[in-house]
Amino acid sequence: MSFVLILVIMSNLLLITGLAAMKTSSQESLGEWLMIFASLFLGIVPFLILGIALGYLVKPKNFGMTNSLSVLVAFLTCGLLVPITVLLKSLLVFSPFFHYSQLIISAAHLMNYNNWLLNSLWLIWLGCVFGFIAMSAYNREQAIQS
Repeated sequence: MSFVLILVIMSNLLLITGLAAMKTSSQESLGEWLMIFASLFLGIVPFLILGIALGYLVKPKNFGMTNSLSVLVAFLTCGLLVPITVLLKSLLVFSPFFHYSQLIISAAHLMNYNNWLLNSLWLIWLGCVFGFIAMSAYNREQAIQS
């Protein structure tokens, strides 16, 4: 199931990246487009795994509320909408949405952030944590059903 989702996401990202590359081919190099594609894909995978984990942890009738709450948390913790104070900046470092937004901003050269590796490692670590949660939830669901 998750392999199919990753294939759909990969094909969508390749299509979007290809169309954008054709539209702006004279402005960006192939390496820059690969960096943007890798950043988008690397940021999507942990949230895909989290969605799978939530599918096992949350009852279907509560999933709409959980999804709405997660979108609200994403908007508040991405660091782009709220003016960043010192306290908020310290807390935003723990948000996966913040690291994803910083990864995309630095890959697209919108601002000069030189911490692509740190944001990438943070998202990989979160993908592993979310994967462990998803496997634990799946094993619990299988134990309940049998």
